[in-house]
Amino acid sequence: MMVALSVAFYARLSVGSRQIVEIFNILNEFMGNVFGKVPAYTTIGYWTQELGLSVYKESCSLFKDKRYALIVDESMMIGSEKLLLTLAMPAINAGSAITEKDITIVDISIAKSWNGASIKNVLEKVADKIGHKPEYVISDNGSTVCKAVRDAGYAHHLDISHTLGMFLERVYKKEADFQELSNNVQLARFKYNMQDVAYVQPPSQRSIARFMNMSKWIDWISRMQYLYHTLRDDIKSIYAFIPHNAWPTPVPAGQFFYGFDVSQSTLYVPQGTRQDYWVAAVWEDFGDIQEYEVSAVNQPAHHSEAKEVSRYSLDGQRLTTPVKGLNIVRYSDGTIKKEAVH
Repeated sequence: MMVALSVAFYARLSVGSRQIVEIFNILNEFMGNVFGKVPAYTTIGYWTQELGLSVYKESCSLFKDKRYALIVDESMMIGSEKLLLTLAMPAINAGSAITEKDITIVDISIAKSWNGASIKNVLEKVADKIGHKPEYVISDNGSTVCKAVRDAGYAHHLDISHTLGMFLERVYKKEADFQELSNNVQLARFKYNMQDVAYVQPPSQRSIARFMNMSKWIDWISRMQYLYHTLRDDIKSIYAFIPHNAWPTPVPAGQFFYGFDVSQSTLYVPQGTRQDYWVAAVWEDFGDIQEYEVSAVNQPAHHSEAKEVSRYSLDGQRLTTPVKGLNIVRYSDGTIKKEAVH
């Protein structure tokens, strides 16, 4: 009984083993010591771990007589080795997005590195444990995973978020205006992260998944563009690149202002665009639209005589020499720049 209750408390109440010990002590206090001596929190921890391992070992049996699909991905590094995670889910299109409740862990494998052949072996091992082949496999666009699925002869569906992210990367990655905007956003976040203006800083972006999460930047820039005229002068100076990169025609507002009455609000737009915004969907609902002049007065000056005083990686680690990739360099005049090292 105590084992079952301990696992139920852990799984359903999301409490730790120390809290479970306290729960049993309270129950004993009010129920005449019905549970007797309460085990140590380490023992309860072992029980929950054993249950998790048992569920993992028996997970393939859940799909013995069912149509299923696999999700495979090269995941995090564990020391010097890399994890390959394989999930299974019912191969039924329910007309809704996949949730955590739909998936089951069916394989966790670790290796120094993964290639098409080794990933194919894992997929076939999982299929053998279940007893029949998957209806299809879902993965990102990684070349090794794609080769593994192709060589195994399974139907393959590419993750839509990763695929759309690749499209965006191909279109924008080498565009000068996008690179300039991206550098300005990253430098503003790095330079002012611990100052009193940090409350308006841009969202953090993982460089490896930047194009899969562009909506975070777009939402932030849209809000900053809308609120720019209300900001303090020092904040305007920091983020002067936002109006300088403003869209010459109205950006689609979508559901951004859904539920807000903007009829009493004033919209400030770059000079020369008032008429475009006045007739655009959603923007036309604003009570007043005024133009502001986009000038270069707040753009930082360039000092050619400035010398490098420190260098950092994107995750904030101090570097003693340039390292391949993107480096953040601080100069003697106080400016900070992002430098691509090849």
